[in-house]
Amino acid sequence: GSHAPSPDDARLRDLQLGRLGSQSAMRATMAELVRQMVRHAGGSEGLEDLFLNAYEAAGGSYTQTADFHLAEAVWNASREERMELWAALGPFSVLRRLRLGGNRCPVNDEEFAFILRGSGDVSIEELFLDGLERLSDSGLSFLADRGCGAALRSLTLDGMDRVTDSGLQALACAGAGSGLEHLELRKMCSVSDVGVKALAEAGCGRELRRLILVRMDGLTDGALQALASAGAGVLMERLEFRTVQNVSD
Repeated sequence: GSHAPSPDDARLRDLQLGRLGSQSAMRATMAELVRQMVRHAGGSEGLEDLFLNAYEAAGGSYTQTADFHLAEAVWNASREERMELWAALGPFSVLRRLRLGGNRCPVNDEEFAFILRGSGDVSIEELFLDGLERLSDSGLSFLADRGCGAALRSLTLDGMDRVTDSGLQALACAGAGSGLEHLELRKMCSVSDVGVKALAEAGCGRELRRLILVRMDGLTDGALQALASAGAGVLMERLEFRTVQNVSD
């Protein structure tokens, strides 16, 4: 039943969402704290949301998320400390929403694969990756191999130079497209019409309600035509282009 939170409960919440890990000694306790939280909750197998993104785009600017301090603490921790944290958290069997990113987010393909390790397919509905500068097509291909695609409803990729058309093609081959309602690409300098057309050929368009493109110099009218041919526009609620130089008005 419900009960009034004790001072210990309040401190635990503050550690979880506050400045956990802002000092080296506190970072060392991060994995153990998470283990205790997971154990208290009966395990992480039923965890559906993993949010560790420090910022969210709001129009032309970025705002801090509620998880800002926790995300910053994790990304500032050593790789060894982070791997202990992922070991304490996973594996996930019913993950639905994954948000990772922020300043100096050091996650590479190997660490990404460890975070999402496990057997069986994943049915991620929302994928938000922001500023993972070390993540490449291999990371998205791993996710696609785990079955991420057909259930995807929202896809946001922001500021990842090592992700190219091949990464989007991998997701498309896994079924990403037909169910997409939100597609947001920001500062993905290695993505061109080819990647967007792959999503369109997989069905991205007819369910699309929000299309946001920001500083996507590799895109031309061809990408938009492909989405339109797949049915984009009928259900569209928000269409935003910012500094997309090669798309005509």
